[in-house]
Amino acid sequence: MGTDWQYKPTNDPHKSGTQIINMLIEMRAKGGNFLLNIGPKQDGEIQIEQQALLQEIALWNFANSEAIYAIKPLPVVREENIWYAQSNDEKYIYAFVTRNGYEDWKYGSRKNFVLTHIEGNTNTKVSILGYKSELVEYKKGFDAKTYLSPTPIGLVISAVNGQRFYTNNQWGNAVVLKIENAKFRKLNSPNAIQSSIDGAK
Repeated sequence: MGTDWQYKPTNDPHKSGTQIINMLIEMRAKGGNFLLNIGPKQDGEIQIEQQALLQEIALWNFANSEAIYAIKPLPVVREENIWYAQSNDEKYIYAFVTRNGYEDWKYGSRKNFVLTHIEGNTNTKVSILGYKSELVEYKKGFDAKTYLSPTPIGLVISAVNGQRFYTNNQWGNAVVLKIENAKFRKLNSPNAIQSSIDGAK
């Protein structure tokens, strides 16, 4: 979590919860495992900073665990700030929308996406893990539903971020879109040339 594996009594700069969660997402999207270390003090106590980070990571994982366990990588793992993974039974595709902070797709705001690698159809469904997409607190009559449209350029999604994990709504961690009844397509460029050098195939 910091700069050393062991406990460091001096001021040790720690990674933020968002940084650690984004590292976990990247590792899982690529098919890898993630080892997260804490350095207890001499008496076995965990530093308060590390306790807070563990709680933040655990809370995110509680809401999004199905997108972390029993998944496998797809042919394309990333599209800009969105990472992809697929359930082992291939029923679901997960799109991890990473954010730069809580102001990036604020609580209660709508955002539109074009997932160019997802091919949807009339039976495709999209939901947000940890949030039913039915309402946003304190906004009476607000349309919080998730909309989608399969198009030739990809799956267009319009969703509201209604995840409220902290009372101040300043939760800047990744939002996970769960996509059902859709296919992942690999885009082929007609002008692409593949190198014949060993190891490039």
